[in-house]
Amino acid sequence: VSQSRYSTIRDIETIYPFYKNYNERSHYNGAVAASANVLTKNIDTEAIVVFTRSGRSAMDVSVSRPKATIFANAASAEVCRKLSICWGVFPAFVMDLSKSPVELITTFAKEASKTNLIKQDQNYIIIIGSKANRIGKNRTIRLLKGEDLERLEH
Repeated sequence: VSQSRYSTIRDIETIYPFYKNYNERSHYNGAVAASANVLTKNIDTEAIVVFTRSGRSAMDVSVSRPKATIFANAASAEVCRKLSICWGVFPAFVMDLSKSPVELITTFAKEASKTNLIKQDQNYIIIIGSKANRIGKNRTIRLLKGEDLERLEH
């Protein structure tokens, strides 16, 4: 089902590429999302891992149409459901986003390792705020290798 959904979306976007009218640099989160997309073009990246309370950060990344999968870690199941219809977004986990960025990345690494979402030989872009419990504050990009994520889980 997902593959046909992506094919349909890409076909429609050739007719009307609405996402190209989106001014992604008009706010900080959009600029971070656009930067993550540029990084996926310059660095062989398996996925962009986004921590989001409202879903906006993952949606901002989705609008720039990166080739990498977007793993969204959200504050609630409701946000995950909302993100499940966004282009390229895979709602990965519901998490308590009141933890520190290092704790959140470590929790993601543990859970993603259990479900084989991460690969040791791949690169990952992490989008997270310094205070992940505040909406609209995802202004940090981190680059990690799968081996770094797997090391965090131990």
